[in-house]
Amino acid sequence: MEVGSSTSDIPAPTGIDTFDSNAVYRIVNKGSGKALGVGNSLNEGAAVAQRTSLDEADQQWIIDDLGLGNFKIVNKLSGKTMNVSGNTVIQSTDSETSASPPSKTQQWTISNVGNGYFKIINAHRGKDLENRNSSASDGNPTSSRDYYGGDHQLWQVQKIADNYVPASYYKIVNLKSNKVLDISGGSLAAGADNIQAPYTGSDNQLWKIESVGNGNYKITSKNTTGYAPSVNGVSNADGAKIVQLPYSGATSQQWKLQFIGKGLYQISSVSSGKALEVKDGSILDNGTLVQNPFTNSSDEKWAIVKVQ
Repeated sequence: MEVGSSTSDIPAPTGIDTFDSNAVYRIVNKGSGKALGVGNSLNEGAAVAQRTSLDEADQQWIIDDLGLGNFKIVNKLSGKTMNVSGNTVIQSTDSETSASPPSKTQQWTISNVGNGYFKIINAHRGKDLENRNSSASDGNPTSSRDYYGGDHQLWQVQKIADNYVPASYYKIVNLKSNKVLDISGGSLAAGADNIQAPYTGSDNQLWKIESVGNGNYKITSKNTTGYAPSVNGVSNADGAKIVQLPYSGATSQQWKLQFIGKGLYQISSVSSGKALEVKDGSILDNGTLVQNPFTNSSDEKWAIVKVQ
């Protein structure tokens, strides 16, 4: 299940990571924090390289499922496909036809290695996409090398802003409890606790998700237009409560939505870097929402489902 789905709440575990071919993704290196792009080039053979993320079209990718665990990765700006030439990663014209799949050099496996990171392996070479020499520099090219799990070989695959429709509303569903992000008592008051509760479709369970740039999002309630889940007291402390407050643009009211596979997301505070979770892993109605370091537990994983 991906953003935009309106079927079941929590996707059934399949052991396979799925990507929406109608969506676009940002691919970000764990070591450098920079996003893959092609330097705004339309040219055949342009290097696939990392740069600071600017949410530009050349840093956006379409991931097309070819079946049997293989994908092609297509640049949104150029329409060209991620390819390997020697051990260098470039973009080139898609070789797929109606009668045959693309060349193996244009096919990739994308495997979840845990904690929201993926390894991306070329189907022809059997080698991993990596940020060459672990550089932090803008424009540093990528290579295809033997995989050993270094940070320069691990990637976040993030669905990005234009997949959240500003006029639409979403429910945000906890994997462990199958309950949704809600406001205590449906309150209209500033400072009311954000909680989990069974889904009823009420306005206090419906949320707008809007990009505010730099890969960050604001989440605002339909019930209290302009009120946003916020870290109480702008705290960086483990266990700090999440409450609703009028949106002011503070980073304590902004969130990273990191795709972690199987239709699920880690939702983390921009100000603290800590993950939205249910206190003590509770599955009970009215369980309080707090922030804590991400540990990959099921109460820290969320589905984001379009409902209106």
